[in-house]
Amino acid sequence: GYDDLLTRLAGALAAEGSAARVRMAQRWPIVMVDEFQDTDPVQWQVIERAFSGRSTLILIGDPKQAIYAFRGGDIDTYLRAAATAGDKQTLGTNWRSDSVLVDRLQAVLRGAELGGPDIVVHDVQANHQGHRLVGAPHNDPFRLRVVTRNRAGTKVIPIADLRDHIGKDLAADIGALLTSGATFDGD
Repeated sequence: GYDDLLTRLAGALAAEGSAARVRMAQRWPIVMVDEFQDTDPVQWQVIERAFSGRSTLILIGDPKQAIYAFRGGDIDTYLRAAATAGDKQTLGTNWRSDSVLVDRLQAVLRGAELGGPDIVVHDVQANHQGHRLVGAPHNDPFRLRVVTRNRAGTKVIPIADLRDHIGKDLAADIGALLTSGATFDGD
């Protein structure tokens, strides 16, 4: 399988002067890894052994997404790889989201450490000003919802109850948006 191929390649690259290291570095003098935040430990082992110090290695990734293990990423691997970088660049502009969403998220998350001090939410500017969603029933791009307990005397809501409530609430919200006639004035 795929995992076996990666493990075997990592093994072939283990020795400093291995034929695999020499051949890969010669074949690919410039290596760019996009969505690097989803790289697992074995993948990083292959990349590091084959190219680190031999090729120009460009890692493109969003550290704020490295915290999502369900996507296959590994925060420790990301941080270990980022520590090897000679030069770090960051985008100062969010090209996807509207400014109203970016501004509200920054008000809530500004300066937050996501998994450690090396992954901090920094301010960015939004390329798209205002709202591009027109006519939505709730046109606020960021809302906090409050779930209240039905039982007196308890501070904890069972997770099964929360999952059921959140799923229904989200479905109702999306249903209202889809039937509202709202339009997206995007470019």
